[in-house]
Amino acid sequence: MPTHSELRELAKTRLTDAETLLREGRFDAAAYMCGYVLELGLKACVCRRLGLSEYPGKRRLKGAFTTHNFEDLLLLAGLSEALTIHENPALFGKWSVVARWEPDWRYRRAGSVSRGDVDAMLKALREPPDGVLPWLMKRW
Repeated sequence: MPTHSELRELAKTRLTDAETLLREGRFDAAAYMCGYVLELGLKACVCRRLGLSEYPGKRRLKGAFTTHNFEDLLLLAGLSEALTIHENPALFGKWSVVARWEPDWRYRRAGSVSRGDVDAMLKALREPPDGVLPWLMKRW
């Protein structure tokens, strides 16, 4: 499994990948990468919260750590209470844009995602001060 450090670097790399795919007009793939950015960032936060140098594998807690579910990862990272509409409405709004992602998006037909959809996801991920990735980076 990836280390805490590798998860942080992978999140940043996948963000660059998403931006590159957007420039190339590969909107479906870019949107899919945006989801991975969020997942990797959350998994890095889980490592920090639990004091782990490496993200747990399938054998730990009957696979509880192998989830792609963002709400589950927020819980594992101890961040569920920090990410509410009452605590930070702007961040919550951006979270809502990116958290629509699902692993099954890899099966969507080409053309399901527009440039505007990806622009919104990337803006929600990276735009300070309430971008989801900068918020996660403070916690990983």
